[in-house]
Amino acid sequence: MRRIVIHLHGQSTDTTSLASAIAFSRKLNARLSVVFIRRTREFIPAPVDGIPTVFDREPEAAAGAEAAYRAMCEGLSFITYTEAEVDSVEMITINGLLHDMTVVERLTEREGSKVADFNTAVFGTGGPVMITPPGMPATIGERPAVVWNASIPSARAIRSAIPLLRIAKETTILSSADNPDADPSALARYLDCYGIKSTPRTFRTDSLTARARGRSLLETAKDADADLLVMGAYGEGKITAMLGLGRATEKVVMSCKVPLLVQA
Repeated sequence: MRRIVIHLHGQSTDTTSLASAIAFSRKLNARLSVVFIRRTREFIPAPVDGIPTVFDREPEAAAGAEAAYRAMCEGLSFITYTEAEVDSVEMITINGLLHDMTVVERLTEREGSKVADFNTAVFGTGGPVMITPPGMPATIGERPAVVWNASIPSARAIRSAIPLLRIAKETTILSSADNPDADPSALARYLDCYGIKSTPRTFRTDSLTARARGRSLLETAKDADADLLVMGAYGEGKITAMLGLGRATEKVVMSCKVPLLVQA
């Protein structure tokens, strides 16, 4: 991973998101592209039929985004700053194709422009997406945990995370004790080819709801003292106002307190 992109919207959370993006870039010796998007898609729920209406607006937030950039990035030669006048979904797609990772903020609601941006990053770029936590963690990627369930999204996410796992102090493999196909020893042998040593941990999923499975995974990652979670993104892949994710993935995405790397 040599090129990372983060899109700002001129909001109060820009500084915290930039802090995580900068930390990842430094860890990977990568270049960071900071992009402020002037036009964004807004979703306003219709009062009668509940179908959201979409319109474009140009927020008065350029000064805030530039201030966050100057406060966090001034003097750092590996970071560039640009402003874009196009729709955020279009810009995220274009940038995602020529960057190794897209950084987005953790979602706090299931509708709105941020959800559309998130879905675009996950399902529309073909690459990994790093979701920043609400606050800046003390460490990032020293003790990553990878979720293995023997699926294509899971394999893609883990392969994308190899550069991070290779420089980590310890890696934990999280797998469901109720999934016979998810053999953590098989993944451990794969990671060992890259010089990555790992420790297995299991969590329960049998007879649990999808959201409860997500909670079980997060609790196990917390018990492992993980400061980065890597997992596949499972869902419908729809670029809509609603999260196009499976319920378990949605629970993790909206509740994870450490940086989260996902890939569809």
